[in-house]
Formats: sequence, structure tokens, C-alpha cells
Amino acid sequence: MRKKMRSAMGVVMIAIMALAIGLVILLHFLKVSAAVVRGLEYSVVFLAVTLIVLFFVIDGLIKRQMIDGMHQLIRDMENISKGNLDVVSCVRGNTEFEQMSRGINAMVRSISRTSGMLTRVFEMMDAQFAVFEYNEDTRRVMTTDRLGMLLGIPSDELGPMVQDKQLFRTRLAWIIKTPIPGEDEVYQVGTAERPRYVRINVIAEDGSTFGMVADVTDDIKQKQAIIRERDYDPLTRIRNRRSFQREVTSLLQNRDLSVGAMIMIDLDKFKGINDTYGHAFGDEYLQKAAGFISRFSSRNSIVARRSGDEFYLVVYGFSSKEEIRQLARDYYKMLAAEPIDFPDGTRKSIGMSMGIAWYRKGITDFDAFLQCADDALYEAKEGGRNTFGEKEFE
Repeated sequence: MRKKMRSAMGVVMIAIMALAIGLVILLHFLKVSAAVVRGLEYSVVFLAVTLIVLFFVIDGLIKRQMIDGMHQLIRDMENISKGNLDVVSCVRGNTEFEQMSRGINAMVRSISRTSGMLTRVFEMMDAQFAVFEYNEDTRRVMTTDRLGMLLGIPSDELGPMVQDKQLFRTRLAWIIKTPIPGEDEVYQVGTAERPRYVRINVIAEDGSTFGMVADVTDDIKQKQAIIRERDYDPLTRIRNRRSFQREVTSLLQNRDLSVGAMIMIDLDKFKGINDTYGHAFGDEYLQKAAGFISRFSSRNSIVARRSGDEFYLVVYGFSSKEEIRQLARDYYKMLAAEPIDFPDGTRKSIGMSMGIAWYRKGITDFDAFLQCADDALYEAKEGGRNTFGEKEFE
């Protein structure tokens, strides 16, 4: 703008000077007296000097009264648009700019007051949620006070993130990369010992990203408790029969298990142990046995307690039957190498027999598959216990 005004003033000044010089030349042609021409020349020189002085004076006034003020107002507005609500605009020089400064400050105070009121309302409601917002053309992230607490981000880490949206987006992406199973937009924060769960909803529209974070820890823990009561055995903490049947039936109906098997497991001489050492140790014995059985396979397996001292599991995705047989042999070596303490001071290995029913492509009948594993288990017990028997599904 200043360049345009300078150019306009320059054009006017050159035009005036051209007219004055033209007048002097014309007087020479008209043979006007030398004194008159000389006086006019002095007048032209004086006019030129005056115009130059006026040019710089007016240019300086324009810069001070208009250009500098406009630039300052632009800088203030840019800072405010980036979320820096601490900006106080103070542009002096003319009445209009001072009025604009007061208007900008009033607008910023109104925004800050509204934001503060919303934050206080959230706190008065004791609502366990927070919001955040950032724009593509700004660097700062606008947040409410509880955001750091809900996301498990210490204040000394959150501070730089609020000032730099790239840091904030990176941390947020890391949090939401893995939702908890069975839940949409719910994520675990905190430690493994003291987990907390938050629901994070993010909406991006017209270059602006708005997010809401809500603490749903109580709801998720209640759901998990219901699932545990429904699907898991309360004593051994592994799946119960109903849950096992549902999961295995779904597995059989929806995929080819490659090389796999249904394995029935029965604890050898458990009744005598229970009668000799009491039910309390009997329960402890079952818990330790379940712990060993859960270690049978760390990949592609479903483990459950059937009832009493009977357990079963399905293993799948192996390359050969011999691989599963070797797994069973290694399992018995593990039992022998890790005896448990009995109430009478002795240390003995947990004894158990297994029946392996080999999977055949096309099996969808859970009960028939289980019966085949039962038959294999019976043969193993008849063969001397603490070993495994095998049976092909027919």
C-alpha cells in the first residue's frame, strides 16, 4: 500500500515539475524579459525543493499514522488467530486505529471469558471429560484443563505439546493406534497395574480438528467384570465350558485350522489328593494345574476348564502332527522339572493325562470333536496315565 501511495505522489510531483519547466521554456520562446524568466526559474527550484520536502514529510506521516499501525494490527490478529489470547493490541497514531485496537482487545477478552466459563462449567459439573481443538493454519492447540490428566500426560510434557500441534498430534496418534478389543474409540492409558480407559472422538472439518476425551474407566471395568463372570472360571481364571464351546464352534465354522487338535486333559489321582490334603489345597492344585496348561501353547490356542479336574484346549495352525506331539512331550518334561510343594512338605510333579483328537478339514460339530478327544483320553488313562493318547476324527 505504501509503495502505491509513493508512486502516486511521485507521479503528481513529476507532473507539477514538468509543467513548471515547460512554462519556463515557453517564456524563453516568447522572448519575455530575462528578469522575469530568472525569477520564474528561482520559483521552479523553490517549488522542486518544497515538493521533495513535502514528499518525505507526507511519506513519513503515512508510514507512522497508517502503515505501521496497519502492520501492527495485522501481526496482532495473526497471533490471536494462532490461539495466543494473551495478546493486547495497542496501536496509536490516529483515532481509527485506537478504536480498532480497543475492539480487538474486547473481542479477545470475550473469547477468553467464554472459554474460561466453559472450563468452569465443566469443573462444576465434575465431568470427567476434556476437549481440544487446533486448526491447520495455526500452531497452538486449545485445550481444557483436564486433558493432561485424562490422557496420562504430565503437565511438563503437555505444555510443549499445546504450543506445537505437531507434537500433540504425534502423541495422540500413539495413544489411539490400538483400541481395546471389542470397543470403538476406547483406549487404555495409565500403567498396566492401574489401567484407565478413555473414549476419544475426533472430528476434522474445514481445516479444523476438534476432539473430545471422556473417562470411561468405570464402564469398561464393569463390562470386563461381566465378561469374566460370564466367560471365565472363577477359580482358575481360564475360560469356562460355555465360552470355550462358543469360541471353538466359531473357529471351526469360519476357518481352516491347518494342522490342529482338540486336547482333553484330566488330572491324575486328583480325588485322592483332594481327600488327603483337603479342599483348600485341592483348589490350589487346580489353579496351579491351570497355570501349567495355559503354558501348553503360546500361539493359536484356546484353553478352558471343563469341570472338576478336567480341562481342554484347541491348538491349530501347526505345520505337522509331529510338531504338536513334540509340544506334548516338552510339556511333560516341564511338569517333571517344576514340582510343586505339598502340605506334608514333599515336592511332587502334577500328573495329568491327555487325549489328542486330530482335526480334519470340514469338522464343524463341536460335540463330536470333543467326544473324539474324550475317547483318546480314555485310552491314555488305560495305558498308564501321565501320558497322551491320539485318535483320528471319524
